[in-house]
Amino acid sequence: RTPSPDARTTSRVSKLIATLADIKHSIDIRTYFVLQNYHGHYFCPHCSPTDLLGSCGPTCPLLRPYHKSSTQPYALTPEWMQCAHLDAQLYKSLVDDVARHGDAVDAERLRQWEKAAEKLRRKGRNMAEQHAENGW
Repeated sequence: RTPSPDARTTSRVSKLIATLADIKHSIDIRTYFVLQNYHGHYFCPHCSPTDLLGSCGPTCPLLRPYHKSSTQPYALTPEWMQCAHLDAQLYKSLVDDVARHGDAVDAERLRQWEKAAEKLRRKGRNMAEQHAENGW
């Protein structure tokens, strides 16, 4: 039986959806770094999935591949990459689950969603956001 939503549940789901929208940028950036590393720095989020070199425009990274002798702008450890991959999977699962159930969700599932979203939000904060939240 599907629970009928009350005003409090609807409000919590709306807040969760807003949190997921805020998290999306961080997940997208980390996914981009993982894909860059996986493809040897020869990756474009627009052109690579379609195999159309430079179709996004003249600034496409595929038109000027990563130079092997330059220093790598970031060091991605296998642990970081695994964590980023798992976070992206969790994010997608959450978004899909929220879209499927909407505000017709039981209290326990909603608590699980909120807990998972908060975990992702905290992991995706930059230093300025951490300082602001912690009052440093």
